[in-house]
Amino acid sequence: MRLLAAMMVLLLLFGCSNSSANDGITPIEPGRLQEVSFKDHPGRLNIIFNEDRSIEFTVWLKDLDPDQSYEISLINDQGSGGVIFGPAQNLDLKLGSSEGDTHLTPNAHGELYVSMLNPIRLFQDAEEVKAIIRTGERKIVTESYSFQFSKALIQTQ
Repeated sequence: MRLLAAMMVLLLLFGCSNSSANDGITPIEPGRLQEVSFKDHPGRLNIIFNEDRSIEFTVWLKDLDPDQSYEISLINDQGSGGVIFGPAQNLDLKLGSSEGDTHLTPNAHGELYVSMLNPIRLFQDAEEVKAIIRTGERKIVTESYSFQFSKALIQTQ
């Protein structure tokens, strides 16, 4: 019975993590869906590293203020570079709507679900990347845990 309890605790500790055990940064592998959590806010960042030298980022958030607009940024190396989600023609917006080039508004239930495809070259020099969600007034709502792309993998793409 003790062995069973110990195994369940270990399964919970190691099975529910989506970060690497060594440094807390999620490695992004080609051809696989990687999920990254947001800090202090319900939602997910899904990342697919495609074989066509592109990366698809899908952001799903809930419990947002439906009367507020938001901006999603992918920032690398503590703000030294990155990209903002938008304009609307570059987005696949399933829940919510867009205002202008980069402001997104959640649906009436406070949910936002949006995807954007980016070329790998935008992240080839980044040691680590994270998503930051800000209000239209630039106040940070939440940010994702960090993730990184393999340098050797990026250079061969």
